[in-house]
Amino acid sequence: MKDYTVMSEEVNVDKLVEKFHQDGYAEIRNLLNVDSLNEVHTFANKNFDEAIDTIKENGLEFGIGTKNGFKEMVERHEKRYEMPYKMHHPFIDTIKEDKWLSSVVKGILGDDAVVINQSLIMCLPGAGDQAWHSDGAHVSLSKHLPCHVLNVFIPLVDLTLELGPTEFRPGMLIE
Repeated sequence: MKDYTVMSEEVNVDKLVEKFHQDGYAEIRNLLNVDSLNEVHTFANKNFDEAIDTIKENGLEFGIGTKNGFKEMVERHEKRYEMPYKMHHPFIDTIKEDKWLSSVVKGILGDDAVVINQSLIMCLPGAGDQAWHSDGAHVSLSKHLPCHVLNVFIPLVDLTLELGPTEFRPGMLIE
């Protein structure tokens, strides 16, 4: 099996978890090797194209939002898609099984953390900005509670301002 080595064991887990709890997010740079990311990028693009082709070949149409999409793909915003379709790759298993990453996740969520979703977010050229939003519902909007859901973003391309990277608001609760 191919080696998809995680490369940031030198980052202190406790400091990373503390930063997450303070700001509501943490960033780990250069975590995965570029060859692995390029392979997954090719894999994801192939699956995206296959899903779009299947929708077109079957004369299906979909609009923006879950109610107007499919289990395999939803257009979240114009030219911005979320796709769980065929997003199972040995690379993802390596990430889920990595001891260092598991210690980070368990430090944030606890020992009973489980993966409940894995999907690709695909933004096509010309996709507009999204409104500010939370990617997971808060248990309470009036009281700060421990984290119960963790979203992990792994960019498959270099993020630049021109590409419109994900933005974060440290320490803010968005209602």
